[in-house]
Amino acid sequence: MQHIVCFSGGHSSALVALAVVGRYGRGSVTLLNHDINPEKEHADIKRFKREVAAFLGVPITYANLGGITDPQQLPDQFQVSLAAKAFKQPGNGNAFCTHELKTKPFHAYLNQHHPPGQAVIYYGFDDDEQERINRRRHILGAMGYATCFPLAEWLDTLESTTEVGIAPPLTYGAYKHGNCAGCLKGGIQHWYVTFCHRSDVYAQAEATEAELGYTINRSRAYKRVRPLPLTELRPVFAQMQADGVPDTEHYPTGKFSWDLRRYQVEGAEIRKPCECSF
Repeated sequence: MQHIVCFSGGHSSALVALAVVGRYGRGSVTLLNHDINPEKEHADIKRFKREVAAFLGVPITYANLGGITDPQQLPDQFQVSLAAKAFKQPGNGNAFCTHELKTKPFHAYLNQHHPPGQAVIYYGFDDDEQERINRRRHILGAMGYATCFPLAEWLDTLESTTEVGIAPPLTYGAYKHGNCAGCLKGGIQHWYVTFCHRSDVYAQAEATEAELGYTINRSRAYKRVRPLPLTELRPVFAQMQADGVPDTEHYPTGKFSWDLRRYQVEGAEIRKPCECSF
């Protein structure tokens, strides 16, 4: 039986990798990653992945879009969206970038290397993410694969990679995840933080919205759904930044929501559920 860790580069996935190798040994463990263009995945996340893999003595196995081996050649989330002529898939609302950059390569890898019944798939979901756990277990179960969620199900997992001498990615100082800069599923608070820290990515997202004719964020105020373009949010975010609203996702969502209302932005999704899974 092969133990496949969905090794995203996030801190939780690294804790799972440490736990699974500790329990089963390195010989039967795969650290599966879908590489991301370095323009959108911070260099320190790539450092983190390398250090965890080196500590475990398990090489990273890459399953990338189209078998591309040079991460510089991988399309980013905006290029994928432009090619699809939309941000989200019709019907299920899933982001095209996740489907193209992660889900399709993941399924192709499993089909080629690990038929159903020959592998257990491990995810870094926490105990407070039961909805995500149930959904992922159902999806993989329908494909014939067993799943395991050590951070929610095992008692002996580490709290931090610092316990083995590996510093978490620097991005966690501002963000709560290791997703792409300018995550299409991040929510409006993520886009405020992106505006403050990655103005280049924010501008690229604005241009993509304009070309597609769709927006990443929406307002649901007063029982009415309307687009919330990043160009409309730009002057609001600039004023918020000038006024000292904390430019971090660690700022409580309730306080951030209150701040938005002070600037006449109502009904926006502050932080969407993270669905950027394989």
